[in-house]
Amino acid sequence: MRLDNWLSQRAATGPDRFAVGDHETSLDYAAYERQAVKVARQLASRGARRGSVVAIDLPAGTGYAVVLQALMKLGAIAQPLNPRLPAAQREEVLEASRPTCRCLANTTSTTRSA
Repeated sequence: MRLDNWLSQRAATGPDRFAVGDHETSLDYAAYERQAVKVARQLASRGARRGSVVAIDLPAGTGYAVVLQALMKLGAIAQPLNPRLPAAQREEVLEASRPTCRCLANTTSTTRSA
């Protein structure tokens, strides 16, 4: 099993089984797969592709897990941003990694261009 398609395989063999959750959200494998595909398409529309760097500026949780799976589907590289770092250090990480796009906690969109 390859990492870029393991979720698709799990969704096909056990779609209603628990996959991931946090204190706010719980997803079965079918929903996890659907959301990862949706986010992968959003990221691709913003230029993310195999080998590109995508900054993840999200708290730990289900949304973070969905973004990681979307990046695996694309073959993109995750650049997590530590929320505990001061803003200046976070900006240094962004300057050094030069992400194609940045995933943010947002009520209307999971991603936006960096």
